[in-house]
Amino acid sequence: MKRILTVVLTLVLICAALSGCGTTKDKEEPKTGAKSGTMALTIVEKDPTLPAFEYQDGDPYCFYAEDADGQMYRVMWGDFTGLKEQDRVIVAYEGLTEFSHTHGDCLIFTFHEMIAKMVTVTESADQTPDRTMALTIVETIPSGVAFEYRNGPYCFYAEDAGENLYRVLWSDFTGLEEKDRVIVKYHELKKLTYTEYLCGGWTPPYEMTATDVTVDDRVEGELVHHVRISSGETSIYPFGRLIWSKTDNGDGTYEEMIADHCDPIHLFTDQADIIPTLTVKDEASYSTSANGSVEAVYLYSPVGDTYVSEATTWNALAGLPGGTYYVMLAVLLGGNCDPYAPQNFYRYEDFFRLVVDKPNNHEDNIIPTVPLHPLYEKYPEYWDLDGMKGVEVYVWQMAGNLYYCGALPGTNRLKTEEEIRALFGNGATLEEMRTILQLCEVDRERVSIIPVRNPLSSFWYEIDVEYAKQINALFWGE
Repeated sequence: MKRILTVVLTLVLICAALSGCGTTKDKEEPKTGAKSGTMALTIVEKDPTLPAFEYQDGDPYCFYAEDADGQMYRVMWGDFTGLKEQDRVIVAYEGLTEFSHTHGDCLIFTFHEMIAKMVTVTESADQTPDRTMALTIVETIPSGVAFEYRNGPYCFYAEDAGENLYRVLWSDFTGLEEKDRVIVKYHELKKLTYTEYLCGGWTPPYEMTATDVTVDDRVEGELVHHVRISSGETSIYPFGRLIWSKTDNGDGTYEEMIADHCDPIHLFTDQADIIPTLTVKDEASYSTSANGSVEAVYLYSPVGDTYVSEATTWNALAGLPGGTYYVMLAVLLGGNCDPYAPQNFYRYEDFFRLVVDKPNNHEDNIIPTVPLHPLYEKYPEYWDLDGMKGVEVYVWQMAGNLYYCGALPGTNRLKTEEEIRALFGNGATLEEMRTILQLCEVDRERVSIIPVRNPLSSFWYEIDVEYAKQINALFWGE
């Protein structure tokens, strides 16, 4: 089932930005004459922006349904007795009219309206058996949250064993946590399509309407992927435990979680097989995800049949003699690339086993290399920019003092609309882009600053010569 009306507001803003019809009122215009016949339809499920049944002055007025191809219909019918969402019905009608919903000169969508003479339920929603699927709730990342709110809990995002992503419509998040493995009973599963203007956030190929969600397994710790430890050509991901979180509920309130304390030595003595090992001879380095930082380093050294911990630094690991140690990194993940999205924070304890492969009397130390710059993980598409060929930086304004940008290599050819639009999905701040250009050794005289408009932004501005000069000066911090 397609929620056509769900995206109307977004598309109105897009069309308004593209055509300048921001103050024009929406209107519906009939395009075809009346017809008669019968049609098999399914009454739509409840949606915050599209109720299945519509009333006028307290009386039943119409309901919304779709055919097998997903085409939406407004069925004019004044008796809702015995009808429920997701019922499959046969509608005998005497009038069928196609409407185009427009905003100024912009065509937003089309739908059909029929005047029903009789509505017969062929299969009740209660008769359709639920199906089940095992899923794992995703972990919040800078561009997408695990749990989404729309005037209350709306849906969560989860993956199956094949890493296919699902939007699970479910209005009760009680007892659910990120990375939980859950069994979802669902009534409907459909494949989703997206408009070409969609950027940012999750884009799951599937959506299901849940009727029940139960936690099948909760992972108290697992291999995490926000820190990578490397030595030579070998890389590992530590074993991580979430110990604290502060999440935005989307309604102006926050929820804080503090996990029960667990002695790390218990991991080393009783669960040592779950902790990954990195053997180091010459050098070691770490890198974090774009929204992560290592706040502290702790070393656990063997003493008799136990381990003694001490606060240390990454560089201090260079002086360790040969032997086996455990290292814990205190990692903070926080923030969101979208300043208008929920800003969530998570603190982890990440463990790995460090084997120093050198004699105790060896004079050479482990040489920690400089950690990869966080921007490398955040914007991997920019690290092959060639200063000799020039770089074009496209800047768009999202609010009064909010700017983002993206870069394309080469100044000797026209860029396609598709290339420029693709930049909107992972925009960098002006400061970040200046840093990227510096790290890629791109000289300023080989950089062209080009202002553009993001069609998803409702913030309007005129691009002229004076505006282009202002953006150029703003980008270079002048």
